[in-house]
Amino acid sequence: MMPLWEAHFPQLGKWIKSSERTDSYNCAAFAAGEDTQKWDPYPPGVHFWPSGLNRGYSVQHFVEAYRTIGYDSCADGMLDPYFEKIVLYTNNYGGVEHVARQLSDGSWTSKMGDEEDIIHENPQALSGGYGHPTVYMQRVLRFGEHKDA
Repeated sequence: MMPLWEAHFPQLGKWIKSSERTDSYNCAAFAAGEDTQKWDPYPPGVHFWPSGLNRGYSVQHFVEAYRTIGYDSCADGMLDPYFEKIVLYTNNYGGVEHVARQLSDGSWTSKMGDEEDIIHENPQALSGGYGHPTVYMQRVLRFGEHKDA
């Protein structure tokens, strides 16, 4: 049976379920490697947001949040074995709707709302349903670190 969310992603194509449904974290946290809490600027005090940062759903707010854990903007989502990459998806108003993370084989992984995590071929697979992949960020992998952990 097709998950209800799948109909909202006409470009999704082939995907693999990589976790069971959970509402203990969201896509923003999942992209940061967190699976015990949600990353969300609102409401303050309910979800995690990096200390000292302004709160909001703009790209700049999320870029600043991911910089606190070592990410910087980069040109694209091309696979680079020395970096872990994420992509921010924005709606037509510039608000961040979703964040996905690249895996070591070049595929991407996403937390689908409060549903399961999935592996999808590329960032464009979620275009439409979550807006469009707009800003790519990367952080250096430490020696011996495996980015799919």
